[in-house]
Amino acid sequence: MTLPSKTHRLLPPSVQGQIKAISDAASLSFRALDHKIDDGLAIVAKDWNALIPYLLEMQRRLSAPGKRTDLRKGAPKGLIWTAWVEAKRSVLGRSLRSVQRLLKGRTQASLEWHRTPRRTVVRLPSEITVNKVHRADCLTLMEKMPSESVDLVITSPPYNLRNSTGNGMRYPSFGCMWESAKLVDGYESGDDAMPYDEYVKWQRKCLTSMMRLLREDGAIFYNHKWRVQDGLLQDRSEIVKGFPIRQIIIWHRNGGVNFNDGYFLPSYECLFLICKPKFKLAPGANAIGDVWRISQETDNPHPAPFPVELARRCIESTRAAVVLDPFMGSGTTAIAAELCGRRWIGMEISRKYCQLANRRIREARMSVDAGSPDIARTDAPPDARSILCRCR
Repeated sequence: MTLPSKTHRLLPPSVQGQIKAISDAASLSFRALDHKIDDGLAIVAKDWNALIPYLLEMQRRLSAPGKRTDLRKGAPKGLIWTAWVEAKRSVLGRSLRSVQRLLKGRTQASLEWHRTPRRTVVRLPSEITVNKVHRADCLTLMEKMPSESVDLVITSPPYNLRNSTGNGMRYPSFGCMWESAKLVDGYESGDDAMPYDEYVKWQRKCLTSMMRLLREDGAIFYNHKWRVQDGLLQDRSEIVKGFPIRQIIIWHRNGGVNFNDGYFLPSYECLFLICKPKFKLAPGANAIGDVWRISQETDNPHPAPFPVELARRCIESTRAAVVLDPFMGSGTTAIAAELCGRRWIGMEISRKYCQLANRRIREARMSVDAGSPDIARTDAPPDARSILCRCR
């Protein structure tokens, strides 16, 4: 008896061609890749898309940090992506800015057809605009938004650190063990010292509102910090109890200064991944570990910023189209969303931080258009490259 052969689901020829081109580009030496692009320029006027996988591969190699000699092997010493594009300008027939815009959003993930599924458009109230920082109390503003109107929430609320039983946040304190002395003064909109029961109640209300706004396949990356108070661990379980936590991610933030000889240097924070039932990571993101070694920002005037690369990793690990940050602070989530070609909604109660966020977002947009070097890479494994790619 002859068994029926298995039926295989075949990809369309155009998709197979795109995937093969990506694989071919990654396997070429620098010289061969350079020649391949030159050869392709002869027909590029008819089909720019055929050249995009090779341009993306060249961008990936020449934007790599100097220590990534495995990627830069064969390239002239000191050559960077922007200089390479300028050298090819007469042949490309396009400026650096034009090439950057051509590649923007054309990531490895999109070329491998891991596309964000189409969404039903949700009508937002007139006072809420996409790609804007709104100056308002987040609870008040979230109440005005319709249910299931965002795909992802990334946020880092005030930690209430100045409500402390130890000397770590007492001011003045020569024993301060916190790497950012600016935190001693609290935030511009408050002293960050609420009674603990009130703080827990407030944060639970915020999380409840965020959950209402998520679609059925949405998730929250809730950045917080564990503490020891009066000899007892505050692991934020009082805040997140009852919410569907799927995983806890450790953010190992290198650096900092510790002047208190009674403690080791605090060097990590937590990301609670709180998910709706149908949430799934983007293809390939499950290769990423749950300890993220990403350096903290040092040139941000906000007292407690988290780095763009942290928010960017959260976004690139999902298929989210619309990202919400109810505690926008200095605009980090918005910048990361724009780098990844996603839409965003920001909320921030402080006028000063709204101004700071808007300034940083403008500067980031100008930087991307001008083709500045990419944000430093972190410890992402090679097989997660399709997710942690360079979204310009």
